Amino acid sequence: PRTLAGISLPVRISLPDAGLPPALARDPIWRDDLLFTHEGLSGPAALKASLFWEPGMSVQVDLLPETSFRALLDDPQSGRRSPLSLLRQHLPQRLAEALLPPELARRRAAELSRKAREELYEAVHARRFQPSGVADFRKAEVCGGGIDVREVEPRRMESRLLPGLFLIGEMLDVTGLLGGYNLHWAWASGVAAGRAVLS
Repeated sequence: PRTLAGISLPVRISLPDAGLPPALARDPIWRDDLLFTHEGLSGPAALKASLFWEPGMSVQVDLLPETSFRALLDDPQSGRRSPLSLLRQHLPQRLAEALLPPELARRRAAELSRKAREELYEAVHARRFQPSGVADFRKAEVCGGGIDVREVEPRRMESRLLPGLFLIGEMLDVTGLLGGYNLHWAWASGVAAGRAVLS
């Protein structure tokens, strides 16, 4: 929602419906900062997940990755407090209010059933939604797609189909996670092509 614009916080984000490559399937969760904007979600966590997201997939976010909301609710000293007041200690007020079901947010923790506690836990630690899409090319951090790497000799970055043509960086179908990997690929492939041209 637009009311959350400007809030940034560390999260765990995952794509439960994604058939991820074997290298990522062991740990398909990214831990990084998430930013709420007027147009949707951004920040490193959203950008990393968007690399593998496809239309129709859902996204799951743990908005309180370092603290168990269940433990806060179950703490005997929290019995008289509401879930909302407990969550406000750990998250920005606007976000805490938006996350919790209104019918449970202001009840006393001691009065909550196991089912209600589970609903509150999932609202904070397993928030699931389906994005309507991704930002357009003007806001992209990296580009997916390009020439199939099987068509390029990897040590020289020379086209196998058109000798004398050298292809590097985002011209090829190589996309890395946020964090300098794409820059590294651009430079490394450029060096390989440059050496081949000069040899």
